[in-house]
Amino acid sequence: MAEALLSTAITARNAIQAGSGASMTSKTLNGATMKVSRGVFEVSASASTVGSTYRVCSVPATAVIDRITVKCDAALTTGTIDIGLYKTTAMGGAAVDADVYATAYDVSGAGLVDQVEINLKWEILDFGANFEKQVWQDGAVASLAVADAMYDVVATTATGTFGGGGSLAITVYYLDGD
Repeated sequence: MAEALLSTAITARNAIQAGSGASMTSKTLNGATMKVSRGVFEVSASASTVGSTYRVCSVPATAVIDRITVKCDAALTTGTIDIGLYKTTAMGGAAVDADVYATAYDVSGAGLVDQVEINLKWEILDFGANFEKQVWQDGAVASLAVADAMYDVVATTATGTFGGGGSLAITVYYLDGD
């Protein structure tokens, strides 16, 4: 017999229509707005070291990260980055989970002159269990249980320095149920 599976949004809708008293799922699963935020950085070969940070954007804790793309010019010859979540600068700016989305991602310009979509780390580890998660449910952020906060998406130099220096552009696509 063929499967007839329901998404989380449809299951919640059906429960509401059946009069169960259940509430509708977050708008990030049904009727969300796709938002895009970009950051472009001129990274220096001499100033970048392990742990250098590049704050791309702030996202609400209730957002769902859809994808992240990276682009850099050919002048950036070596370097890797982690991409994760940090408290906003107003909240002290500390790392919450510095590599929740990518670990040691190679950003060498030779391979990324065209924009490349990175595979979010959770897609590789357990795609099905993480696909609908909101930011406040991602990685170490979940232990904070602060669903009404904002978090910064930050790239961090993971290994060595950026060879040659150059432009590094990161774009974050996320669903917002505002």
